Amino acid sequence: MNKRTLFLLLVCSVALNLGFAGVYGLNMLNRPKAAPQAVPRAESGTDCPFASEYTHMYTTLGLNQAQLEHIEPLAKDFHAKAEVIGRQIVEQRDSIVVEMAREIVDSAALDAIHQDISTRQSEMQKLVVGHVLDMKQVMTPEQRNLFFESMRRSFRTQQIHQPLQ
Repeated sequence: MNKRTLFLLLVCSVALNLGFAGVYGLNMLNRPKAAPQAVPRAESGTDCPFASEYTHMYTTLGLNQAQLEHIEPLAKDFHAKAEVIGRQIVEQRDSIVVEMAREIVDSAALDAIHQDISTRQSEMQKLVVGHVLDMKQVMTPEQRNLFFESMRRSFRTQQIHQPLQ
């Protein structure tokens, strides 16, 4: 292999790793920390702590009925948008693999796919941050403190037990 090919492979490898790490991080942000006892999964099929059937986070935060009624449509909208972006990222990852498997790799095509994935990951990050900020507005100051402390603990646990590679 010549130096250019090796360099392109290295760039693609780094791009894929960054893409996987970004999506993994976003998924972990949306997942609640596992409780010692069994925690019910939302009927909607998501693990979002703000899905109406997910009682663990509601119990922990002490959300009242009015808060739950306000949160439910926000969570449904968020999950619908996140699912679309997530599917698009997965499709683009598949495209990278297909392109790299070609006999003659089109580096411009790889760059375009990588840029598209980066754009979608940025959209996902903005969507997640916006969702968290929307949820924050519904909570009392005490609930917010508890929620963000739980989030910080979750991030620390993920860094210790599940390092990104």
